[in-house]
Amino acid sequence: MTTTSSIVLRHATDIEPVWERLIDVYAEVRADQLHRPHYSVERYGERLARHAADPGWEAVIGYDGDEPIGYAYVNTLTSDDRWCQRTRRPHQQSP
Repeated sequence: MTTTSSIVLRHATDIEPVWERLIDVYAEVRADQLHRPHYSVERYGERLARHAADPGWEAVIGYDGDEPIGYAYVNTLTSDDRWCQRTRRPHQQSP
């Protein structure tokens, strides 16, 4: 027997309408680690809010019917971004 499913991708550029959906999926995926401070729903919510406030934030949520099955989100990095500052190599000085 062959079962077919139709995965639909929905885009969001505003966090408010998808906030609960992203939190719910995160909590389900990380259920076995939610007791750890870094993985708590509260800490994830803090990171999600910070990331969603960055320029260019966009989420893509995959749905199988009405059920969300996963997501990814991105934002635009600028040279003065906190992440870029932490990953830059020190400038080498000429001899």
